Amino acid sequence: IAEKLLDSSSARWIRGKVLRIARSSDASRYRVEAKLSGAEHWEEDYDLVFLAAPQYDSELEIIVASKEKLTIARKYQQIFATFFRVPPTSSSLACTDPPGGTILSTAGGNFNSLGQYDTTSGSGPQIWKSFSNSPLDVDSEKALFPEKPQETYAWWAYPVYDTEDERGREIPFCLDDHGLFYCNAIEAAASAMEMAVIGAKNCVLLAKNRLKGLTEKIDKTRSKL
Repeated sequence: IAEKLLDSSSARWIRGKVLRIARSSDASRYRVEAKLSGAEHWEEDYDLVFLAAPQYDSELEIIVASKEKLTIARKYQQIFATFFRVPPTSSSLACTDPPGGTILSTAGGNFNSLGQYDTTSGSGPQIWKSFSNSPLDVDSEKALFPEKPQETYAWWAYPVYDTEDERGREIPFCLDDHGLFYCNAIEAAASAMEMAVIGAKNCVLLAKNRLKGLTEKIDKTRSKL
């Protein structure tokens, strides 16, 4: 999805790791600094900046007004997705019939969920996937499935939610009340691809209203002159 969106936007894609975002010397724009794939240093100024990546470490330096360093990183939960070409063993799940659909667990065991993976092809082998907070060990794999897994992927899936953690609630969509937006602020409520789209749309609407307000102020000034 991200690849197709990038192609349709005709945007200029600069591959590198963003190291710093700060207001420019005249405070009217933002300077983005990055290290490109070849370790080359790159920087460029922009009117608006949309930060569309979850911040789960503190490596990115964000400097807002009055040279204040802003910290928005929070802990994220790493999830492991393990794929199998056979359904789970019925006996391991304490059932007599082959399991179907999705199986959810809150018992804190070896997995969070088991479910069939839709390959959208309508043919081919039946694929099952397991979501877990840590890699499945060999004993867990043998207990749940009669065959070895095909693939395992890991990613930082969503924030670590804690009822006593006020950190996520303090992070706004607009980080400086000006032109620096954080699409992933919505993950304080829930995390999913659909939520990411809502967060991005919200930031774009905020930026649109801000630019519209600036345009109206300029027009009014010109009319007085």
